Amino acid sequence: MTYSFSIDKLPQIANTYTVTRKTVWQVADPYNILIFILDGECNISTAGNDYLLKEGDCMFIPAEQSYKRTPCGDDLCTMMYIHFSTDEPVTELENRDAVQLIHNLRNDIERALLDTKNIFTVSIKSIFLFPHIKGDDSLIPICKRIQDLRLGYKVESSLFLSAYFCEILALLSKQTMKQLMSTDTDTDTIALPHTLKKAIWYIKQNHTKPISLDDLCRFCNISQAQLTRYFKKAFNTTPSQYITEFKIARAREMLQNSPELSIKNVCGMLGYEDQHYFSRVFLKVCGETATEYRKRLRSFNSVKNDK
Repeated sequence: MTYSFSIDKLPQIANTYTVTRKTVWQVADPYNILIFILDGECNISTAGNDYLLKEGDCMFIPAEQSYKRTPCGDDLCTMMYIHFSTDEPVTELENRDAVQLIHNLRNDIERALLDTKNIFTVSIKSIFLFPHIKGDDSLIPICKRIQDLRLGYKVESSLFLSAYFCEILALLSKQTMKQLMSTDTDTDTIALPHTLKKAIWYIKQNHTKPISLDDLCRFCNISQAQLTRYFKKAFNTTPSQYITEFKIARAREMLQNSPELSIKNVCGMLGYEDQHYFSRVFLKVCGETATEYRKRLRSFNSVKNDK
C-alpha cells in the first residue's frame, strides 16, 4: 500500500511537538500525521497492520485513520509528531498503481527536459509515502531543526518550518519511489536512448563551461557518429548545435532576468572565452545581437525588428 497526495500548495502544519512515552495511546486524528522515532522504539497498529518502529523510522497516518501506539516493554520512546493538512485529499494506492503513476509523471518530466532549453521545467509535485518508512540518517537533523524552531520562536520560524517539512516530505517520497521502482521490471520511461538522455543531462549540468563534442562522447561512452545520429533523429540537429542553442537560450534568460550583468559577464558565465565569437553566435541564433536584444527588453518591446 502507498499513500499519495499533491503539494501544489504548501501543506498546512497544524502542530508539531516531541513526546517521550511508554504508555498506550489510541486515537483517530483529524489531521494527517508523521511520527518520527528519535530514540527507542514502539509498536503502531493501524489499518489492520502492525509495525515495529525503531530509531530513525517514520510512520505516516492519514487523517481520520485510527491508530494505536504501544510501548516495547518498559523502555521509553521519544517521538516527534507533525500534524498537517493538504488541499488535496490523501489517496490510497496499490503499489502497482503507484508505480504506473510514477512512470507517467517521469515521462512528463523527461519530455519537458528534452523539449526545452530551460534548466528547470515541470517537477513531481506528488508525494508518495509508505505507511512505515525505514530510518534515514538525513531525516534526524531536519527533525532537530524543527525542534530548535520551537525552542526559539521568531516571526520567520513558520516559513522555515514549512521549508523543513517540505524537505522531509521530499526525502521520504524519494525513498518510497526508489523502493517502489526497484521492484518494477519495466523501468524505462520515454522511448529515447539512454545515452541521448545522458548527453542532454550533461549539457544542462555543464553549460557554464566549454563543452566539446569529444567531452560529450567521452562522458556518454559513444562515438561521435552514433551520438550525432541520435540527436538528428530526436531533434533534427547536431550535438554541437544543440549545445550552442542551449547556451544562447540561457544567455537570453540572463540578459532578461539579471540586468546588472554586462554582456561580457554573460559571455564568461557561459564558458565563452571570446566575446566577439559569442556575439556572432548570438546573432546567428537569435537574428539580433545581444546588445540589441537587451536594448529591446529595456524598451519593453517584445517584437524583434526584422532586418
